[in-house]
Amino acid sequence: MKRSEFETSNYLKDDRLSIRGTVSIVQIRFEEEKRYVVHVAQSDTILAARSPIFKTMFSGLVGNPDVETVVVEELDPFAFKAMLLFLYSDELPETHELSDSDSPCTSTTIMRHLLAAADRYNLPRLRQMCEVKLYEDIAANNVADTLALAELYQCLEQNCMS
Repeated sequence: MKRSEFETSNYLKDDRLSIRGTVSIVQIRFEEEKRYVVHVAQSDTILAARSPIFKTMFSGLVGNPDVETVVVEELDPFAFKAMLLFLYSDELPETHELSDSDSPCTSTTIMRHLLAAADRYNLPRLRQMCEVKLYEDIAANNVADTLALAELYQCLEQNCMS
């Protein structure tokens, strides 16, 4: 949309921007691998604005510009939900907001998966927030795994993971 069209549209009123979008999460299980299908609105969504990877996916540089469905593979559903909540609120959600009451997921487990998602979708602020949270949650029973994760994702000392 051109700026002139945008400024005269119904999206902008009283110096406020209103955008309505729908994101649906559909879980499809395959025996060989996990795949999750996300139905997305047009490419002018918050997802495209916050992540250059999503922007590329939606704009057709990697796929079809008329795409209606984007497949998100190998991403833990709780981490995906946390990433979506972060993208829309700019805050890390609480663990109880992410999983069922009978889910074995812990804050540390979700942060590990979320760090991988932040790295994969090029979300540096989310990545730093995950690093800090993982650093705060270091304990004797998880320090080796956390250090291995820091090495894998090249977490920097100034970001509290070294």
